[in-house]
Amino acid sequence: MKQELEDKERHHTKIISQLQESSDQLRDTEQDRQHALSQLEDLQARLRDTSRVTSGQEDRLKECEKRLEQSERKRAQMKSKALDTVKQLVYII
Repeated sequence: MKQELEDKERHHTKIISQLQESSDQLRDTEQDRQHALSQLEDLQARLRDTSRVTSGQEDRLKECEKRLEQSERKRAQMKSKALDTVKQLVYII
């Protein structure tokens, strides 16, 4: 009878030890998960910031391209007017 009680106590002690190990592993895993989640949130915030910057740069690029096209059209118009003026001068002379 005494042996049975000792065996049960050893078994309970073993189970409690295993439960404690499992609990420790679970705690460590949860800490790792929280750390990974924090890193993910940080990366997502940095991605949003980068996307905003990129979007702003794309807008500026489009505006520059638009001004370049306008400048090229104006240059072509001025060149055409200059040629017309030269032709008129040649015709007068």
